[in-house]
Amino acid sequence: MSALLLTLALAAACGPECQARPITLNVKDADVHDVLRLLADTAGVNVVVPAEVQGRVTLSLRRVPWVTVLDTVLAARGLGRTWVGEVIYVDTLERLTEADAARLARRDLAEAEGRLVTRVIRLSYARAAELAPVVRAVLSPRGTVVVDERTNSLVVTDVAPALEAAAALVARP
Repeated sequence: MSALLLTLALAAACGPECQARPITLNVKDADVHDVLRLLADTAGVNVVVPAEVQGRVTLSLRRVPWVTVLDTVLAARGLGRTWVGEVIYVDTLERLTEADAARLARRDLAEAEGRLVTRVIRLSYARAAELAPVVRAVLSPRGTVVVDERTNSLVVTDVAPALEAAAALVARP
């Protein structure tokens, strides 16, 4: 049975704002699930670790920021983390990379299948012809920009998220 000794330099229910405060952690041949659960309880955060993540760790860290301890434990086992809302999801680097690729593919599919919307963006302090290439850079592959020199406007057609990104870009001072 592994012995866990944790000397804390932070409050028991610490939120993300105090994750930089140092902690001391001494564990010998401890199950990685137990260590991650201990770290989650220490900082008052939610951590999800799949059953497939296995292994044991031995650490002797003194006065190290909580998030550094977490990253050290993960690196020792070839793991990574991602924040999903209020939850830290821990998994192998390979599975996290696959999940990111799948998320990007879903986003690209949504853009490819999304309804096209057209918006006229009138400009006051810039020439539409000069701004059109900058706006084109933030659009999806289906997006288009037409310059109306008569009204100094850009007629932008794209899926809603890309259209909003273009409008926000143009609105920046």
